[in-house]
Amino acid sequence: MNTSLNGFYVPQTNERQYPIIITILSSIAGSLIMTSEENTWSSRFTSKIYLKISEIKNWIIPAVSAIVWIAMLGTYFAVWSFYSFEIMPWMDHQKIMYISDLTANYLPGFFSRCIICQGLFFLWATILELKYSHINTDFKKSPLISTFFNSTLFSLSENIAVSAAVIAQSSAVVLSIYDTRRYSSLHLYTLITLCVSMGFLTFFQTLKMLTCENYNVPIVIIRSSYFVIEIALAVSMAFTAQTHRDLSAVTEWSLALIYPVWMITVSVILANEEKRTTNRSIVDETELIEVVELDVTISESTEEECSCRKLFQRR
Repeated sequence: MNTSLNGFYVPQTNERQYPIIITILSSIAGSLIMTSEENTWSSRFTSKIYLKISEIKNWIIPAVSAIVWIAMLGTYFAVWSFYSFEIMPWMDHQKIMYISDLTANYLPGFFSRCIICQGLFFLWATILELKYSHINTDFKKSPLISTFFNSTLFSLSENIAVSAAVIAQSSAVVLSIYDTRRYSSLHLYTLITLCVSMGFLTFFQTLKMLTCENYNVPIVIIRSSYFVIEIALAVSMAFTAQTHRDLSAVTEWSLALIYPVWMITVSVILANEEKRTTNRSIVDETELIEVVELDVTISESTEEECSCRKLFQRR
């Protein structure tokens, strides 16, 4: 059961919003059970699923995360506009609602599920990009970076990046549960934690890009701009949360709207890497074919030469 306060959704203390997490954990446990030697058919079924997942293009993973996030924001804005941008009784001197207040008042629970869904794809995409940067790192290509960014710091930065991604997504889940109406301070601190974590992730991933061979300069510029804008918006919201709530709400919406930019850059990076890998494999196959043809030509000429020698000796 749910209760309401002046039309405002108030979840009960015994209500849980983690069905997706439970489903995922159950699926993982089921997969582990099915891969046992006793269940050969289950093992084959799991292998087929793994092969299907491995066939997914890497750039699609961050794209899905961005699409889910944008669709979620669009849905809430459409619902709010359907209610003629309703102003709640408790919104004193405020005309723009925070995203968390929208989620608590309209479609409760939808926000949490979308956050968890995009968060899983976000972490998946982050790991894929780390794998790409780890494979393509060449410190000789960037001597300035290699002076301050040796192999030890490189490994440490990977751990920091993964930790920052996990903290950022955990903070996003907390934001989806605790709204500004009843948990103003907690919501603000959690949002700042999310922005700082994304800042760390952006900084280290952008720095690592500079150590990669043939890195994309426009992507580096976009990410650097993203880092500066995000930190500026986070500081602005921290200072306006109590005094200028409309401006603070606009800042929160701005942060939410630029958030998918990160996933779009990851998608572009992975797409370029897949294209480069495909071209490299085509070149390798072409070179291999040329080598084989050359070997065949040499062997044929050698056989002809041997046959000529034998014929000459007989004469």
